[in-house]
Amino acid sequence: MRWCGLMLLVGCAPTTDEVVASVRSENPVVREDWAAEAAKHTEPEVVEALVAVLGDSSDRVRLAAVASLAQINDKAAIPALIQRIREDHNPKVREAAADALGRMRATEAAPDLLAFSVTFSPDDQGQLVGLWALGHVGAELPEPEQRTAIRDFLVARREQTTDKYVRFNSTTALRELQ
Repeated sequence: MRWCGLMLLVGCAPTTDEVVASVRSENPVVREDWAAEAAKHTEPEVVEALVAVLGDSSDRVRLAAVASLAQINDKAAIPALIQRIREDHNPKVREAAADALGRMRATEAAPDLLAFSVTFSPDDQGQLVGLWALGHVGAELPEPEQRTAIRDFLVARREQTTDKYVRFNSTTALRELQ
């Protein structure tokens, strides 16, 4: 594996097996670096390895894995990303997972994105990505009841907040819903 850095310099791409092995390394710095590098690889084995490290003890590894999964946009990762919103102890990882689900327009995540967003007070900027994601996911929902619930929450949040960024993201999300 020491040759990987040299391989990147001379233009040789790492193999899928090398990426997977590096994402699963015992060294947390190697896991973090390769979880970020993995965004360039869409093979199912790489997605599986990234999903596996979503449970890593390192916040940095989990953040890198979430970012790569968002870029790869493989729907197989959606249940694991939903689990991160529900269970991760780090708010940055939860926010990154909400962002990834919004980018993926993961309609099955709508109830969890709504539950995530409701946990914030009206002026808490920690909810910004959740509001944005609700607009993207809600726009794709076939069920009018879910769209209505999201719309009602966004309208209420927009009216409750005094924070201009929360109001902006709520308004933008409402425009997405149409």
